[in-house]
Amino acid sequence: MRQQLTTLIATAGGIGDIIRTTPLIRVFHEIGYEVDVLLAPDYHETALLLEGAPEIRRLYVAQASHEHGHPRPAYRGEVYDIAVFTLWGERLNKAVQARRIFSFNAGQWKQHGDIACIRDVARSIGWSRELPSPFAIASSREFGLSSETVALHPGCKTGWPWKKWHGFDSLARLIPNVVIVGAGSDLDNARTYFREPFEWPAHAVDFSGKLNLPDTAALIKQCAALVSNDSGLMHLGVALGIPVFGVFGLTSPVREAMPEPNMHAITKGLQCEPACRKQPWGRRDCSYSLECLKTLNASEVFARLGSVLSGASAPVGGN
Repeated sequence: MRQQLTTLIATAGGIGDIIRTTPLIRVFHEIGYEVDVLLAPDYHETALLLEGAPEIRRLYVAQASHEHGHPRPAYRGEVYDIAVFTLWGERLNKAVQARRIFSFNAGQWKQHGDIACIRDVARSIGWSRELPSPFAIASSREFGLSSETVALHPGCKTGWPWKKWHGFDSLARLIPNVVIVGAGSDLDNARTYFREPFEWPAHAVDFSGKLNLPDTAALIKQCAALVSNDSGLMHLGVALGIPVFGVFGLTSPVREAMPEPNMHAITKGLQCEPACRKQPWGRRDCSYSLECLKTLNASEVFARLGSVLSGASAPVGGN
């Protein structure tokens, strides 16, 4: 009897970096591989978003304090049929044995992002369909929200303040039922272009810094929609299947956003944006000093929510 094929997928980085890998996990699982996943997450709780997923046989978390992030010796005994290393996961490869290895091409990754690299790996192992949807595991916690509640995530990964949009508190005033999600540090606007704290309306319920990641996932999943900067929680919302409205400035929605029907990119639509987003990945400013974010107002973002917010036709407060 033929032994079942095995694969190990090694990925690292932020929440979004890891969530974007989950379609590839599903590809291998659907083809018939037993899939092990090796993570080196920036935030240790990110691993909990994959824990218990039926597509994953074993989930390993590399500890940064152990061999500079290399896997624990326990995995060294297995020889996988295939190992896949994302760009950030490449540093984990020294302790993994496999008959065939795929590594993301750095040039392709910089220009086209994770999803393009994942498509190439999937095609190389015989996958001919569209990539499966991403996934994440939320906790079972219930929040008792109104069915029309909208989640807002006004933050992004630490050290990337140029992604942050100024209008989340104004948007909250236009939505009758709204919750704020994210880490406590997401509310620090000191290094942004607007440099002012958000002033939330009285009806907004602020959960930022109060929930672990699986509970945050549960809260987002129970909302009618999520509005977010280009961030890990934006990708988490897509994986949870709710409508997600991602606010993009300097970063490219074509490169960063997962091509899912519930993902809606919001941009100002300035004439400079297409050429700007073809510039090298990782820039912190542009020739127009983030005018695309500065000129995007809450009413414009609110208008994009109309198709999913049946109870938000009348503003609560002004803009």
